[in-house]
Amino acid sequence: MQKLTFTKHSILISFWDDSSEKWINRDIAESSPPITWYLAYDVYIEKDVTIRDIITILTPYAEQLNFVFIAYLSGMQMEDIFIELINSPAEEPNLKIDALCMLWVGQVKKEPTAEDPTLNTVATLLALEIIDEDDEDSEDELHIIYDITANQLLDTPVVLDDFLEYYDDSKDIEESVFSGISGWKFFDFMKTLLNELVLYSFTTNIIKRTDISTEPIGTTELFRHLDDLDKVFKDKPTRQN
Repeated sequence: MQKLTFTKHSILISFWDDSSEKWINRDIAESSPPITWYLAYDVYIEKDVTIRDIITILTPYAEQLNFVFIAYLSGMQMEDIFIELINSPAEEPNLKIDALCMLWVGQVKKEPTAEDPTLNTVATLLALEIIDEDDEDSEDELHIIYDITANQLLDTPVVLDDFLEYYDDSKDIEESVFSGISGWKFFDFMKTLLNELVLYSFTTNIIKRTDISTEPIGTTELFRHLDDLDKVFKDKPTRQN
């Protein structure tokens, strides 16, 4: 069993030790493999960790992550997006936001010509407003992140929601067809985070093409990066407890 945990200042790599029956933690900064080695690990976020914390921790690994998530970065580079978001001017918020919720959205779609329905699963980032903590019957509200300010996006605690419900959009009644727990892999977390930050930056006009200080990743850089990875993986790293 392995997992990654985002804290306020680092990413912890954790391995379950059967002999001691406890998690063995190590800072990812002390790890020799590239950060992309851990994409299949389960990911967790400690309480009160914000996107500002997360992107600060991830910035030293931008070169490695850029090549893996180029499709979700719209061909740009991760560090450019982070810089523009952090340096964006402060605005007065219109909404009270208590958390940023990364969650799965499931849809059951029945095609007229298909015998079986299609299941579509999308990961997204939404802003959560808690209406009344003392009232169990009150329903919290979810807002699209384009309605919040950049400071709210950066400085509101992030929560990973692992509860997945599938809804049939063809029905008028909003009742889930089925539901269950779906954990987050580091790859799923990263592609969702980067894709949502890119969309937010363009939708709110924080980033324009003329604002990007570096060119999109080209073929030469890609093959150079693959050569570098080949050198890293010549000797398969061993697990260090």
